[in-house]
Order: sequence, then C-alpha cells, then structure tokens
Amino acid sequence: MARNEEKSQSMLNRYLQMKAEAKQKPKRRRPRLATDCNSLVDAEKWRIEILREIGHKVAEIQNEGLTETTIRELNDRINKLIREKYHWERQIVELGGPNYTANAPKIFDDDDGLSAAGSSYRYFGAAKKLPGVEHLLPKNENDSKKHEQISKRTRAEIAKSIDIDYYGWRDEDDGIIVKLETEVESTEFKKLVEQFKDSKKQKMLTANSESKQNTKFYNNADSDDDEEKDENESKRNLQPLTNLPTKEQIEAAIIDKRKQDLIKRYVSNILIEEQKKDQDHVRSILGK
Repeated sequence: MARNEEKSQSMLNRYLQMKAEAKQKPKRRRPRLATDCNSLVDAEKWRIEILREIGHKVAEIQNEGLTETTIRELNDRINKLIREKYHWERQIVELGGPNYTANAPKIFDDDDGLSAAGSSYRYFGAAKKLPGVEHLLPKNENDSKKHEQISKRTRAEIAKSIDIDYYGWRDEDDGIIVKLETEVESTEFKKLVEQFKDSKKQKMLTANSESKQNTKFYNNADSDDDEEKDENESKRNLQPLTNLPTKEQIEAAIIDKRKQDLIKRYVSNILIEEQKKDQDHVRSILGK
C-alpha cells in the first residue's frame, strides 16, 4: 500500500508541475542589441540578469584546475558580458533611468579584473596566471596606479606632449637626410632623362618607319597609274585604221540583199523602173 501511495503522489506531483509550467509564460530571450528594447523595466531586468551571469562566470574562473582553453573562453565571455552591461546601462539612461555607470558601486575588487596597459580587456581569476599574461599585468600597486593614470589620460593631455619633432619638422637639421635626399634626387633625375631620351628615339624610329611606308605606298600608286596609262595608249594604238561594220549593220545589209534577190525573181523590170523613179522623186524632194 505504501508503495502505491508513493507512486500516486509522485504522479500527482508531476501532473501539478506540468500544469504550472503550462500556465507560465514562455521565457523571453534577451535582445541581442540594447537599442531594440524600448521599456525601462525590461532594460533594468536584462541588466540584472547580465550581472548575475558575470558573477557566476567570475566564480567559475577562480578554479585553477580548469584547462587553458576553458579559462580563456570564460575570460572572453566575462569581458563580453561587461561590454553588454555597459550598453544596457547606456540604454537605461536614454530611456530616462538612473546612470549606473557613474553612481553604481564597483563590481570587482582592486585585486580582481586587472587589465593590460593601454587596453580595456580584463583578466580574472586563473586567467591572470596564463602564459603570456603575467608580464602584461602590473606587478605592484605603483604600477597599477601608473597604469590607471595612463589609461585615464584625455586627448587634450596627450596633445600637450606632442611637439615639432612628432611631425618631423626638424628632420633636416641633422644634415644627413639632406645629403641622402640630394643623392637619390640626382639618380632619379638621371633615370628620368634616360627614359625621356629612349622614348624620343623610339618616337623618331616609328615616325621614320611610317614615312617610309607612306613613300612606298605613293610610289606604288604612281607606278599603277603609269601602267594604266601605258595600257590605254597601247589599246589606242591597236585600233584599226578603217572602221569595221557592226553586227547590226551586217544584218541589215544581208536583209537588203535578200530583198533585192526576191524582187529580181518575182517583180518585172517595169515595176523596178517605176520604183526607182519613185525613189528618185522622193530623194529629190528630200534633197530640196
């Protein structure tokens, strides 16, 4: 009996748990960009969630028994969360909330979260003992104070230490660079002169070759004209002295001769004489 009661209670507990989970709203994921959130309440909620994740990761990285790769991954993840926290705090200020970056207390102690000189990347827990990291971090308090002073310098303070030597205006005062520049300038000038002469010679050669080709072309054209003239003259010379009859004239002469033969056969002499008289009469009229 006791066993069955335990089973029934466990089944009842599972059912009640499933029913409660079904009633709950699905968990919302944190937006990838802080600017996508337009609610001040949600922004503060996501900031608190990031702070919790940072605390868990910092506690986890204190274990020196972890492998080097896991330590580096944890340290990278912590730095990424810190940057994300800064973005959410800036979004909270834009939405009209408090300025946590200026007023909130420090999250990390002075011993934890050390960063290298000139960098905002921090090293936590076992990450400070990784190979290649120890020489980047300050060794004592004086070094850490100097590092804080250097990292907090503004652009105006940096510009005060810049003088004429930074821009290279006094480089010619030593007298060495001027000699080197003159030597290089003379060699480069000679190279340019040689290049100019070579290009000029090449242009002259190309011009001469083009002129020769043009003269050959004109000479060939003149010779062709002379040959055409000679051919025309020879044709004129070959023309006959007497004008030969054409094919049409020959055919007309043959037809006239056949007509005359037919007339002689079938027409009497009297008709021939009358035709001659008529032809002579017509010729006389036309002659007038």
